[in-house]
Amino acid sequence: MVLILAVAVLALAIGPPPIPGQTLHGPCPHTVGGHRAAKLISDAETKSKELTLAARSEALKVRGEAEEEVKRGRQDIQKQEERMVHRREALDGRVETIEQRERKLDQQQSKMDKIRGDLDKLQQKRLAELQRVANLTRKRPSSSC
Repeated sequence: MVLILAVAVLALAIGPPPIPGQTLHGPCPHTVGGHRAAKLISDAETKSKELTLAARSEALKVRGEAEEEVKRGRQDIQKQEERMVHRREALDGRVETIEQRERKLDQQQSKMDKIRGDLDKLQQKRLAELQRVANLTRKRPSSSC
């Protein structure tokens, strides 16, 4: 854009093909037209520099904004990662608690199974004793009249 503006101003300054008082390399600075053309060229160069500076300034501003946006994005990602780590730790704690409960229940189940087994043995022993006593009673003669 700056280049187009400079070329347009230069074309206006140079004008049509050379006429007396001009050289092939541009207007003669010693003529009235030459002074005007030199002034236009100088103004165009100044404007070109101003536009270039403005464009660089705008580019730096855009770059700074983009870097800030990237920085904010990274911070957001970092916060999300931290939240995920905390959630993971909380879940790990819950899993550990559940596993401890499960182990405790397994131990209690084992104790109950052992007690049931002992009770079954004791019941079988008592039943066997009752059968033995019942058999003894049957074998005795009755002393009824």
